[in-house]
Amino acid sequence: MEFKLFTDKIRLRYATLEKNIKSKSNSFYDSYLDLLEETVKYILFENSVEYDSTKTCGLILKAENVKNFLLNEIKLDVKLYEKLFDYIKKCNDHKH
Repeated sequence: MEFKLFTDKIRLRYATLEKNIKSKSNSFYDSYLDLLEETVKYILFENSVEYDSTKTCGLILKAENVKNFLLNEIKLDVKLYEKLFDYIKKCNDHKH
C-alpha cells in the first residue's frame, strides 16, 4: 500500500508493521505502537496541537488538549478514541 498523505517516517513504520504481520512476528506489537504513535504525532503537529514529544502514545492521547482536539475538533468517534487505549494496553501487556 502506498501512502501519499503521510510522511516517509510513517510509510516506513507501516512497511515494518506489514512485514511483521506477514512473517507472523511478535514484533508486530512494537511496530503497531510505533505506527500509532508516529501517526498521532503527525496529526497533532500538522494541526499545531501542542504535545510532549517525550511521552508515550498513551500519555499523549490522555493529555486534555489532545483529547479535546481529537474528539471535538476532528470529531473522532468516542468509542474509537477509547479503543485506542485498549489496543495500547494489549500491545504493552503482550510485550511484557
